[in-house]
Amino acid sequence: MYKMPTEIEEIFDSHRQLEEGNRELAENVQYWIGMTQVNKVWERVRARPNKYRSSRVGVCIVDTGYDLNHEDLPKDAVSAGSSFGSALTDGDGHGTHCAGVVGAIGGNSKGIAGVNPDGQVKFRISKALNNEGMGTASSVIKGIDDCMNSGAKVMSMSLGGGAEANLMDGMFDEAYDRGMMITGASGNLGIRTPDYPASYPHVISVGAVDRSGRRADFSNWSDQLEILAPGQSITSSYPGNRYATLSGTSMATPIIAGIAAMIWSYFPQCSNQQIRNVLLSSARTLTGDPNVECNQRTGWGMVQAIDAFDLLEEYGCAAGGQNFNPPRIGGVGGCNQPLADISSLVPLSQQVQPPPINIEQSNFGCKRLMLKIMTDSYAYENSWVFNQIKNGNTRVELGKGPPGEGNYADLTEYNGAAHSGCLEAGTYEFIFKGEKILMCSFMFLF
Repeated sequence: MYKMPTEIEEIFDSHRQLEEGNRELAENVQYWIGMTQVNKVWERVRARPNKYRSSRVGVCIVDTGYDLNHEDLPKDAVSAGSSFGSALTDGDGHGTHCAGVVGAIGGNSKGIAGVNPDGQVKFRISKALNNEGMGTASSVIKGIDDCMNSGAKVMSMSLGGGAEANLMDGMFDEAYDRGMMITGASGNLGIRTPDYPASYPHVISVGAVDRSGRRADFSNWSDQLEILAPGQSITSSYPGNRYATLSGTSMATPIIAGIAAMIWSYFPQCSNQQIRNVLLSSARTLTGDPNVECNQRTGWGMVQAIDAFDLLEEYGCAAGGQNFNPPRIGGVGGCNQPLADISSLVPLSQQVQPPPINIEQSNFGCKRLMLKIMTDSYAYENSWVFNQIKNGNTRVELGKGPPGEGNYADLTEYNGAAHSGCLEAGTYEFIFKGEKILMCSFMFLF
């Protein structure tokens, strides 16, 4: 097996100014950042940092290695495994380029910015190809196994050339059951052919578009092709503090892996199946037929990051469809991948359900209001107040939450009394507030 053959357009060092017309090619102007809406996700989360808090997602890159000393790549949270010497060196450059697409550091006035420019990606580098970009089925299997045991949630493989194999297929079954999302390059011959490992059903087969947003002439297609991303003239990190502009489905694949990691970091409660499906459901259709959403040449279309983000924010993980038991049942691939019927979903903002209320009475006649609250991923938005209503409309506050000046923690269950003392017979009001649930209130008597 080998790295996907890529066109090397240019290699240059860090001292050469990158120019596009008369403008410096800074970290925020690579064409594919806007074409995939990655910049819109950046803008969204930066505008409201208290609302959008990410968790680190591990990305495992199976390739030729990683130049740990590169000025524009993360140094922290990088671990490695290898079949060919140290994985934290890269004699070929292909793996370092792919890693930069996923997570080159932004805001440092150097080079480029990857999909995840904040340095929060946890890289696992699995060196399954040698310094000439070549490997064996055994080395790639070892690399996949290394990824599976690393704790990474996303696997990126810009390699191919092997025959279909039951052993490898079974490994991807197991990886999917463990919750991994797996991406693979569809190949660069521009023909209809199932290339492996991309064409296994639990691997997202990634094709490429050109700078104009059309399917690239070199991009392979098949009944397992699922999604496209820019793959022409992609500039990224290269060993020795250099940068290179390459073309191929090898470049499109880490874009999908990087976007999956970025989206997942803000919606960690969703499954690999749901993140995969949301990327497909929100992709921009390129079939050319308004009645056809997916075909073998273009899959479900070109990835659109903010549209995927919006689907999850509006509908929650249900936007990614149901989970299966075992998860491998849901991994079908291609146009047969079972997506959610978005039109049948109810937005989270309309799913108003007040916290369950229990009135407890002891043997001594003391009545108490007991609460059970389960927070979502935006717990800082949530608050409540418990009032007694006297003389028709006078409200006396008896309790509120969260306590003190803090916030509730995300995805956490809270149990307790709304008021520490006994409640007398009368009228009471409970109000629950949040951004998605603007206000939920009800009154009760006892």
